[in-house]
Amino acid sequence: MPTFKYAGKKTELVSTQQTKKISILAAIGAAAVGVAIFAVLNMQVPSTNTGGPEQQTIVSSMQGSAYADFVNQLKSKGATVQPGGKTQQDMFTINPYILLVNNHDIWVFEYPTEVDAKDQMNQVSPDGTSVGGRQIQLIAAPHFFEKGNLLVFYEGSDQNMLNLLESMLGPQVAG
Repeated sequence: MPTFKYAGKKTELVSTQQTKKISILAAIGAAAVGVAIFAVLNMQVPSTNTGGPEQQTIVSSMQGSAYADFVNQLKSKGATVQPGGKTQQDMFTINPYILLVNNHDIWVFEYPTEVDAKDQMNQVSPDGTSVGGRQIQLIAAPHFFEKGNLLVFYEGSDQNMLNLLESMLGPQVAG
């Protein structure tokens, strides 16, 4: 195969068949890069800081999870939903996702199984003011909902929010 020098480097001319192979490999490489970029952009990165848009959880990467279904159902009912990552707390055994729904904070606990969620919910007092015998620091009325493997906590008294949550999760189970 003939060679030529370019900028002091020895370079071989490439045959048409090699050019086709290189083009195919380049296209595959570009597609792989595109998939990788898409995956990174849609990745959920749990956070303990819910302070700004850079901390928002991107729910689309959790397709099929009860949490993602819950968020999608909220949106389908016309709610404004802003995911805010995860936060640390000591009420339950897992940390919740924080959602800003129609300007109200909602904590969503997603457990591996319905049994795990029910076990945790059984720790909540009927009035929703204590979990496992420990008092919760509250600034407004507590509302706990349970559906499947989700526990949802809302602290507030907005009747529209309560109606929305009850339409999706059924009556509150504590609070």
